[in-house]
Amino acid sequence: MSNEKDQSLDVFGVKPLSKTIDKTLEGVGKFLGKICMPAAEEFGLMLKERVSQWRMSNFAEIANGAESIMGKQGGIGNRSAHPRIVSEIMEEGSWIDDSDVQEMWSGLLASSCTQEGRDESNLIFINLLSELTTAQAKILKYACTNTEKKLSSNGFVYAEELNPYTDKIIDISGVSDIHRLDRELDHLRSLELIDGGFSFPKFDDPEYREMVDDLDLEREDDRGKLNLTIEPTPLALNLYVRSQGLRQSPVDFFDLVEK
Repeated sequence: MSNEKDQSLDVFGVKPLSKTIDKTLEGVGKFLGKICMPAAEEFGLMLKERVSQWRMSNFAEIANGAESIMGKQGGIGNRSAHPRIVSEIMEEGSWIDDSDVQEMWSGLLASSCTQEGRDESNLIFINLLSELTTAQAKILKYACTNTEKKLSSNGFVYAEELNPYTDKIIDISGVSDIHRLDRELDHLRSLELIDGGFSFPKFDDPEYREMVDDLDLEREDDRGKLNLTIEPTPLALNLYVRSQGLRQSPVDFFDLVEK
């Protein structure tokens, strides 16, 4: 009987690891055993042989966050996640130690759980989130949270253009270098998650280009010379909703009604 009890608490097969790691993974093992038991032993092998304690700790935060989200929704119940989904989230999310981005991974894990346990639709959003730097994820989360959402005449949700102060984006992203910040926005745009970015209406003017190159974002006057717009795309809004741990449509999530 005691052996059966021990095995039930060791779905990862990590008993031989240090007590610290065992304690961290015990709760994660119980949770994943509930939502994805068929792959639990395989996950244990991955953790045991390939994942450092740092990554295990990161994934524990994600899994615990997902369990908390599902608890607020009435509990896990009969919901489960496709093994491919959980494996991808563990592989990609365990590299993230930023709590804000970990929350997004937690939301994706929670929203991946369904009654049938076969849904793979979150793979789209897992791939997108795994492509983002921490700075990009924070910018996108801010934009999706703060922009005004509307419903088009054909029933699709869209976001209005956001015009944040450059200071605000610097503070959120932690990026103060103008050229890097421009690249971060360019990448979000290349993934079709935002429209907009910095606009330089006179960039063909050599004097204007020189002015831009000489900008010092540590100076408030220089930051005020930049024109910045961010408009989250419908794809970004869908990613945002799923990263909140919900499977409802953006129309329902943002409580939009056709006018």
